[in-house]
Amino acid sequence: MTGWLKVRLIAKFGRWLQQHRVPLSELNEAKIAAFFRARWKRLKRQVGDQTTTALLLRHLRQANVLPPPPEAGTGSDTDLLCAEYGIFLLRTAVVEASSDLAGAAWLCISTNVLSSDSLYVRDLFWTNISQRLYRTRSP
Repeated sequence: MTGWLKVRLIAKFGRWLQQHRVPLSELNEAKIAAFFRARWKRLKRQVGDQTTTALLLRHLRQANVLPPPPEAGTGSDTDLLCAEYGIFLLRTAVVEASSDLAGAAWLCISTNVLSSDSLYVRDLFWTNISQRLYRTRSP
């Protein structure tokens, strides 16, 4: 999802909040879910939409505009999976490249913080190699 699509999404979300008379102080995950339910009736789902709004919510909470999130759920497998996935989205990833899948010669070409649904990696040496494989791993 590109930057301008994220801005458009947040602008449409803001208009939806106004139309439904939702004050900013009442913004939470349930309101975002209602916005997406209404949106997805008319439009297809876009990769990164939910991540964009989750990051907005997190930013507003860190800036003390919104209260902290409610306590974790029941401790069910679903709650644990959601928590782990949230951590995954915001962790550091190392991108490595190799010319041989079976070989152990993986070269680190980038270290990135995964904070959105996309990742940009620039490999300066790809033109010198006929076959290039990539993988990501946690540091």
